[in-house]
Amino acid sequence: LIVDSSKVETTVWSREGSQGNIWRLGKVKLNGITSLYSIILQGVAGVSFQGDIALDNLQ
Repeated sequence: LIVDSSKVETTVWSREGSQGNIWRLGKVKLNGITSLYSIILQGVAGVSFQGDIALDNLQ
């Protein structure tokens, strides 16, 4: 998860490698940001059918 504020990108959360076949919870608090910002979700899928990426219930 990358936060883009004032043209500066800051990675605030990441996960890589196999996470198994169950949903994993990730939470990030964005405290102290007073200007407009963008949230960038970036993922790289694997080359086989096992290279899945999924996001659910973003709040």
